[in-house]
Amino acid sequence: MSFPSFLGIGAPQSGSTWLYRQLDTHPDIWLAPVKEIHYFDRQSRFQHLYHYTSMSINPFMRLIRADNNIKKRVLHGLLYRLRSFMFAREISAYVRWMWQYDFGDYTETWYRNLFSNASAYVHRGEITPAYSILHIEDVLHIRDINPDVKLIMLLRNPIHRTWSAIRRKKDVGMISFELNETERVIELIRPGPMMKRSDYLNNIDTYLKVFEPSQLLVGFYDAIEENPLGLLNTIADFLNVSASGFQTSRIADRVNASTKFNIPAPIHEYLSSEFAEMLEGLASRLGSYAVGWLGETMCTGNASNINSTKFLLPPAVHPKK
Repeated sequence: MSFPSFLGIGAPQSGSTWLYRQLDTHPDIWLAPVKEIHYFDRQSRFQHLYHYTSMSINPFMRLIRADNNIKKRVLHGLLYRLRSFMFAREISAYVRWMWQYDFGDYTETWYRNLFSNASAYVHRGEITPAYSILHIEDVLHIRDINPDVKLIMLLRNPIHRTWSAIRRKKDVGMISFELNETERVIELIRPGPMMKRSDYLNNIDTYLKVFEPSQLLVGFYDAIEENPLGLLNTIADFLNVSASGFQTSRIADRVNASTKFNIPAPIHEYLSSEFAEMLEGLASRLGSYAVGWLGETMCTGNASNINSTKFLLPPAVHPKK
């Protein structure tokens, strides 16, 4: 089968790199050597590096016509892959795959061929967190490629996720102002791509318009810290592979952690207000840690009726429609 049997679809800053590293240790799971292929979100409506490829599917023209910032990012990616080459399981296969990935035309055939040599594995997949905000036509495209695909979405308290994304932007130089400049931070957050990535209910519902709830497993970032083995076991059951196949020696490692900077109270209040209604819906439809997220943002009213005790909470669930 030359298509993915599972996809990791987000959310950004919610543990997708941890998930990639854990799944990559399993002998029955093949993962694309590059995390974040971004095949389904290369249109200009998605505001990130990869939309430049809509200029041309030809690999050389897209570099010639790209601006200097994109060329620098592409060069950085090539250098990263050269470094990864040193640790590849099968050097020759890795080189062939990378050549196809970097210099192929971005068509559906190109995407399918990225998985063509992995048919011996129980599962083949890729993880691109930005898939969490795909539009309905993009999700339909996923179904056209594989109607039986399994989807894994990791979620984090949306307030913490948004703040983590801001800190990350600061770390990589995408924000010039200081994080304690409240008004400027809030202006950055206001409805747009950053808020969309935290709009979990709408993002989940977009997928549930196309796929059955049984095909979508929603895991919780909190479980990576509190119950990582339980989360991996649940994912193993979902993918129908043996949980004993995971190498768990580094299961507790933190990856891609942003510079610590506590969220200022005005920004926390703003985000709590923005996400209040969604958090109620998440608590109702997901339960588990989502109930605790709601409890953290409410001091009165419903909060007294919510059990936010983090004891034996499911590390992952199938969402209710």
